[in-house]
Amino acid sequence: MDTRELKEYILENNYVEQILEAIHCHHIKFHGEYWTCGNPDGDNTGAIVIYDTENLSCTNYTRRIVDTDRATDIIDLVCFCEKLSFPEGLKFICQEVGISYYHDFEADVPESLKILKMVNEMSTEQDEEKEVPLKPIPIEILSYYKPYVNDLFYDDGIDYLTQKDFQIGYDPETNRITIPIYSEIGDLVGVKGRLFQKEVDESECKYLYLERCAKSKILFGLNKTLPYIKQAGVVYV
Repeated sequence: MDTRELKEYILENNYVEQILEAIHCHHIKFHGEYWTCGNPDGDNTGAIVIYDTENLSCTNYTRRIVDTDRATDIIDLVCFCEKLSFPEGLKFICQEVGISYYHDFEADVPESLKILKMVNEMSTEQDEEKEVPLKPIPIEILSYYKPYVNDLFYDDGIDYLTQKDFQIGYDPETNRITIPIYSEIGDLVGVKGRLFQKEVDESECKYLYLERCAKSKILFGLNKTLPYIKQAGVVYV
């Protein structure tokens, strides 16, 4: 989910007040350039300010809604009030405004603008393969592969228990180790294959997608590691 595009969608469709009502804020009032409201458990009717800008910035004058000193927005407010993780907060908002977590905002663009974009890409000789939209795929796909752990990963420090936990398998048709890829909210969105041989010739492709996914929008393993990342306050990529 692209947060910038989601915020644009919220603004364009006037969903700010609906979202504030959904998280039980009260005395919601629009002042031309910003909204004010009260915290669900507070009596100060102007404690929260949401600014009518593309970032939908938020200031909560009586609550600390994030643990770090950074700018906050309406998504942070939702996560705080509903006690949700960031991905869960995005999903909550999507459900409230009636779109899928995997909504393709590019599909909403008028056909004429899509054609213009395509022409621009052709004129700039962009020959990179267009990335597919992020979307869930049937979990049954994993049943096509053998649920085998492997010594190749084990020798690289990934023990058998960890391989099982991440559902590592094997595809005999392509002779590849299969690596399921999940979104941050736990949906299967792709499968990557690693050639099952230690030495890989230059003419061979070591990794390829058996089921394509939007790789630039996925941080592998986040569906499992997010609680530990929050606890440690650091993530290594």
